[in-house]
Amino acid sequence: MSYPPQPDPYGSQSGPYSGQQYPSGQYPTGNYPTGGYPQGGSEDFWRQVAGSQPPMPPKKKSTGMVLGLVGGGVAVLAVITLVVVMIINVNSRDEADQQRTVPAEQTTSRTSESGSGSVTAGDCIGLLDERGGEMTEETCGTLDSDYQVVKVANGTDRSVCGDDYSNVIDGKTYCIVLDVEVGDCITPYSEASDRIPLKLDCAVAEDQITRVAPRGEPAQVCGEGDGYYTFAEKTFCFNNVRGA
Repeated sequence: MSYPPQPDPYGSQSGPYSGQQYPSGQYPTGNYPTGGYPQGGSEDFWRQVAGSQPPMPPKKKSTGMVLGLVGGGVAVLAVITLVVVMIINVNSRDEADQQRTVPAEQTTSRTSESGSGSVTAGDCIGLLDERGGEMTEETCGTLDSDYQVVKVANGTDRSVCGDDYSNVIDGKTYCIVLDVEVGDCITPYSEASDRIPLKLDCAVAEDQITRVAPRGEPAQVCGEGDGYYTFAEKTFCFNNVRGA
């Protein structure tokens, strides 16, 4: 079990079950590199045609002249064919490059829309790290969604979130609450003040949500031996994954 057992409600309390005020998610801002997608540029094809023709050999007999003219005609035809092939290849490459460029621009547009700047209260997010930082907009209730945003404030003052967790990024403070329900699993409990729980596949998790209730005294809200996370309006109780 990743956390100490719940204390006797009639005795002294300590550790994560002492009833003390939990930190409201003091998590560092993640600075992650951003960048666009590469654009496919057209290729340049360079060809050099041979220079001046050598002087004509001295006339010997008519048969040689006929063969020379035929050979010259074949050479000219070969040059014309080469030029036509070059033009077709260049046009084909240009069309292919234009086709590759369009999806890249569309992908860049979708990426900018899914950045933190588009997240508002009521949206759900996924975090890449238990310390907070970079986040992605996700569909609420899915495995990829860790928290629901309850408030967005300009600036980096985390106190605006009160008893809710906070995530600061891009000059804004996002007040967040766990997006979990009974049966969902989360990362192991940690006493470190700079870590928050994230949703996790139950096949590899240790802790599982046992109850989600309006905020109240954990000893009365949660079951015997449960751990808990308390937010401004909700209490989340958890215990070992069933069957573990």
